[in-house]
Amino acid sequence: MDSPVLRALADAIPSLIYVKDLDGNYLYVNAATAAFLGCTPADAIGHSDADFMDPIDAEMFRFGDEKAYATGRFEFEFGKDGRLYVDQKSAMRADDGRVWAIAGVATDITARRHLEHELQEVRRMEALGNLARGVIHDFAHVTAIIKGHLTFIERDLAPPEGHERRGYGRLDESLAAIREAVGEGESLTTGLMEFARARKEATTFMSLNEVVRELSGLLRFPSIEIALDLGDDGTIRVSRAQLRQVLLNLALNARDAMPHGGTLLIRTYVTDEYACMCVRDTGHGMPASVMEKVFEPYFTTKSVGQGNNGLGLATVYGIAQGAGGFVTLDTQEREFTEITVGFPLVTPPVQTPIPDGVHRML
Repeated sequence: MDSPVLRALADAIPSLIYVKDLDGNYLYVNAATAAFLGCTPADAIGHSDADFMDPIDAEMFRFGDEKAYATGRFEFEFGKDGRLYVDQKSAMRADDGRVWAIAGVATDITARRHLEHELQEVRRMEALGNLARGVIHDFAHVTAIIKGHLTFIERDLAPPEGHERRGYGRLDESLAAIREAVGEGESLTTGLMEFARARKEATTFMSLNEVVRELSGLLRFPSIEIALDLGDDGTIRVSRAQLRQVLLNLALNARDAMPHGGTLLIRTYVTDEYACMCVRDTGHGMPASVMEKVFEPYFTTKSVGQGNNGLGLATVYGIAQGAGGFVTLDTQEREFTEITVGFPLVTPPVQTPIPDGVHRML
């Protein structure tokens, strides 16, 4: 690349740009490629990948060069230092059609791949939400029918006024079990509605710190210390009931992670755009396999009968997303779990007082 302008242009591009001869020796590298190899552009010329990296990596790049030579074009992905690249190689041909060099451009696609993964997660959660909305009505209808007929049966079994009710033994036990199951079904429906955001709660302007301070005073868990670290306050717009539910679900999740006691820290702070609430426990943490599914509805690591329906964190996610906010998770096995929920900062409308003698018709 003889032109100073083209060379300056190539050096300004963050992608790795290079040209190699058929033996794999560099004929040209831009500044990004030299930095990748750990040398200056001049030091790279005349040398191959084997001079700058371990034999396995060098052999991988050499294989790509040979494929580009044989087929005219070759593309593959590789990683280095936690970054992901896509390397596109093409054969350079002389006027007579003979391949005389291999040119390549390797682009860092780490951010793009992360964005694609996040988009897939959003779409998956949206699909689950749509599925939830689709079954809520039918599920609630079935529960209501069972509950209604149960009421009829209990009414028929009731004695005349002034008479003592006789016992029905096993039948009474069965009716009690049915009513308990109906109650659990209604609880599941409520949780599912929260996750699907099918219920439109009335929102209001509120102080995040005020609600956190109010609810944290009600949290009492054996052998667990509740610590508050309230930073700058922020005004958000969300349903007060839903905000309480978010904090309660996070606190219960933290409690379950510390069966032998520990510290539950509730911290608040504001950024340029969000008021954030962070709940951190000193429990057993989560493995990567759990982190990938923890916000999915009905996913739980708890055994049947431990009082968890798997909707707690899914509901937190749904409420945050419905308010235009976000949820992040940071965890380390046998160390801690920290879940942060952010709500958009808002400015409450200014209430203009009505002057004396002026009346507003409603």
